[in-house]
Amino acid sequence: GTCTVDRNNGTTMTLFKFTCSNWTDIDGIKDYTYYGMCQIEKWFENKFFILAYTSSNSTGIPISFTTLSSVEMYLPSGDPNANYALQISVEIRDIYGAINNYSLPITITVRVFDFYLKNICFILLGRSW
Repeated sequence: GTCTVDRNNGTTMTLFKFTCSNWTDIDGIKDYTYYGMCQIEKWFENKFFILAYTSSNSTGIPISFTTLSSVEMYLPSGDPNANYALQISVEIRDIYGAINNYSLPITITVRVFDFYLKNICFILLGRSW
């Protein structure tokens, strides 16, 4: 089987559609779990650096779970140090828990949608656009 996405870039407010097709199992497909591949940063000088999503690491953070072969979802932002790249992988599970892992062959660019963040900052500062 294979999994695809309808676009390769967007923002955290973009609805991405994923479709997994031609997956077969004699026991039947039970569900699909989507993961954002990321690099988990560590403590440095008493500060914790949050997850930085990259296309080159293998730690997966679950971002969606469904029994449907096609799903629409919002994605977290990608790594700002790597042009906001986000690699997606999918676990396809049968009714007995056997899993097949599939990594989408493209890297998705997901930028932060910061329009509302800017508006909130301007409101708090008593300024307008």
